[in-house]
Amino acid sequence: MLVKIQYLNNYLIYKLYIMDKTSITKIILLIVLFIVFLENSSFNYEIDKNNPKLLIIRFSNKKLMNEELGKISYRYEGLSNLEGHNFPASFIKKSDRIYDFVKKNNIEYVVGIYDSKFLLHEKLHAKYYFDKKYKQQIDKEWNNMEVSKKNKIITFLKNLGYNNKVLIDEYQAYRYSEKDNFFGVDL
Repeated sequence: MLVKIQYLNNYLIYKLYIMDKTSITKIILLIVLFIVFLENSSFNYEIDKNNPKLLIIRFSNKKLMNEELGKISYRYEGLSNLEGHNFPASFIKKSDRIYDFVKKNNIEYVVGIYDSKFLLHEKLHAKYYFDKKYKQQIDKEWNNMEVSKKNKIITFLKNLGYNNKVLIDEYQAYRYSEKDNFFGVDL
């Protein structure tokens, strides 16, 4: 028996063929390759234990994460090839694979990561979105910042590709998830 496996348009297609006993090794090799494929192209949903309106999607690799979430992030912030993703659920379309899960679970905000080292940064975006007091504190900090420092930070963030509508949100996420001199200015 020979097994032919194809991955086409997100669907696994397999066909069985008759073969001799000497080809068993081929089947075993195919199964191992299939398992490796699944491990390298998977993601899982996790509803945040402290905020049931926040969905965290953990991906096995950056490429898969950007394929799944890049279009949505592009709609929100104009970028698609990222180290992590974050966006309000209102930017998800019915054609996006995560749509049904998000709708079914009444999710309001989504973050996606492939490496846990980016989780704090992405969750800070969710905090800025959900926590009105925190948002007010950050907005006040931003508005009271020296113009020269603010201009350096704006230039820095724009050089990373961020648009005007997410500058303050990106500022706070980098400010509180990176080293103190991340922007090249003393804050």
